[in-house]
Amino acid sequence: MLKDIEFIVVCFLQSYCKDRDMAMSCLMNIAKSKEKIPENLRLGGTFFTHCTVIGTFEEVNAEIPPHFDEKDLISVVFHAGKIKSGGETIYYDGCKKNDIGNVVYSMPFQHGRIQIGFYQNVIHSVKLWVGTRCLINFNLKAKVLEHFVKHDMKYYDNFMKMGCPNGTFVSF
Repeated sequence: MLKDIEFIVVCFLQSYCKDRDMAMSCLMNIAKSKEKIPENLRLGGTFFTHCTVIGTFEEVNAEIPPHFDEKDLISVVFHAGKIKSGGETIYYDGCKKNDIGNVVYSMPFQHGRIQIGFYQNVIHSVKLWVGTRCLINFNLKAKVLEHFVKHDMKYYDNFMKMGCPNGTFVSF
């Protein structure tokens, strides 16, 4: 599934993204990530370095307040669930957390929908929903890429020589 999502993102950036400068910059970062970041630190051999799961498959009323996805170079959000009402992703034209601006677009929830974007630059939220909803956010973290571009394998090699990571569950 991850390789498929990665393929969709690359196709989107190459052919459909209207902001050509951001698309080209992101494609360059994707190429750098695959060159510089060790494969075992990328999810499923893709360029994604991070995954967040938000929500639950239990019946709830919930919302996600307005925010930026700071430090993400690109994000892909996969939606799953069964909503009875609400749950739209809302996009704003503001550029500060304390001044979100006006609503410029509303994307209705749909099970199986994939949203791709540069959410570090766009304030967005999710309206109150009733029902079951889970979203999985895959992204490329700027700090991870910056580290390996700057330091290459210098620190990671030492980390590996010390026998880390080890064990069944590992977190960095």
